[in-house]
Amino acid sequence: MGGVIKSATFIINVSAVILGLRIVSFIFPHSSYGTTSLSGQDKVRSSRESKSAIVTLSANLKNEKEDLCLALTSVSNLLERQNKTLTPVIVFHDTDVSSTDKDFLIKCTSQLVAFVELDFHDHPKDYDIKKEFVSDSSIREAQINRFWNYLLWKRPELKSYETIMKIDKYSCFSDEVDLKYWFNNHYKYLPNLEYGQIYLSGVYWNSKSNQDVISLYNFAKSYIETNDIQPSNTKLWNKINKEWNNNSQTLQSPRHFEISNALFFKRRDVSKWNEAVSEKEPFGLYRFGWDYSQVRVITLAMFAKENEIKQKELVGYEHKKCTN
Repeated sequence: MGGVIKSATFIINVSAVILGLRIVSFIFPHSSYGTTSLSGQDKVRSSRESKSAIVTLSANLKNEKEDLCLALTSVSNLLERQNKTLTPVIVFHDTDVSSTDKDFLIKCTSQLVAFVELDFHDHPKDYDIKKEFVSDSSIREAQINRFWNYLLWKRPELKSYETIMKIDKYSCFSDEVDLKYWFNNHYKYLPNLEYGQIYLSGVYWNSKSNQDVISLYNFAKSYIETNDIQPSNTKLWNKINKEWNNNSQTLQSPRHFEISNALFFKRRDVSKWNEAVSEKEPFGLYRFGWDYSQVRVITLAMFAKENEIKQKELVGYEHKKCTN
């Protein structure tokens, strides 16, 4: 799934950053940062120093921009209350987006914003879509799962960032959120991961019924045995086994919000596993409807220690409750 960032008219003009053949252009909003208005160069430098980015994916940005605007506004409001507004937003999207829609979205936030167009017609190398009997909607869903599971961590746009916060169009932080819950003296910027943590999500890891989930469970067990892997988080792996043995289900992480350490997901052994899931036989994301949120829990069980994973009540996070 390739991608080219197509820049809209700059509100503040800066030089583009060239990454390979891709041009990354951050678009700056009108609003100033706290009491001090920074120059474009200062904003770019500060955002890189933060080592954090907010990422979202839209398969139909034209129709989703109103909801996404509310999500971006709620995040900006949270950051502005702490005078910490230097975390950039990267909006990955399918199909071209008009300058009008881009201008609309950048006015919804005080963050730097970049738009990255993805090619949803790009499939795994050895997956012959012409021979597969799957619907267009199933292919699109598989592409989205492929992006979040594997391709995201390969994107050159994330090269400078260590911590990635995933949101969706319905993500919402209330005005009453306790700031002390999300910030501390050592981690000034949202996303916020405590020292030594690699993943944060909500506390409820729901079971998901899926008639083909057995293929994912068996694939994971086979991969562990073949590669002589001892799950790093035996407690979570045992929980996965118990869920399967008792209910024929696996676990899933929340799809709408998570904070991840990108360096963990770029690690060679982690990347190799996620590549096997997304890019190789049996192409379970495409043929069996595997969900990246199911794979995420298995990935954490295989490679992350128990104390590196944080599940907490997302105080102030109210999904689908943002309103005009």
